[in-house]
Amino acid sequence: MQRLVLGITMVLCAGLSCAQDLVFSYASQEVSSPLYLTHAEVMPGSAMPRGLRMRNTGRALTILGAALAIGGIVMMNNADQLYYTTTQTQNGTVTEGDPKGALGVLMTITGAGMAVPGIIFWSKGQKKYNRHLEQQSAALNIKPSGLSLTYSF
Repeated sequence: MQRLVLGITMVLCAGLSCAQDLVFSYASQEVSSPLYLTHAEVMPGSAMPRGLRMRNTGRALTILGAALAIGGIVMMNNADQLYYTTTQTQNGTVTEGDPKGALGVLMTITGAGMAVPGIIFWSKGQKKYNRHLEQQSAALNIKPSGLSLTYSF
């Protein structure tokens, strides 16, 4: 049973690291998604706007963290005990507790640890991105000498 808990923990950690790699490398890909905007969709031929990568990373961390925390809470509610220990004695191995409870606690703590920074990244990135969009403007000026188009970024 201890190997099962260790195996599940390793799979979760590997999944989290793969998700982080996916999120951090996502900004350079040209893929359309309703949740994420790439730099090509925002402004073709330009650098990525400020705050966009932070917003996308925060959004992914928040969603994955919330799902992990909810799954952990469900596992804790279905467990008999919230701890799990094994000890080696001369008479054999003695186990106490429930592995589902211990894994549920680990998932909840990990999920909360992902969701809280994710919310912060998401909100700060959105503010930076909105500021970037506000600074961009285009105007058509009509003067007696002629027309002029002004674009500021």
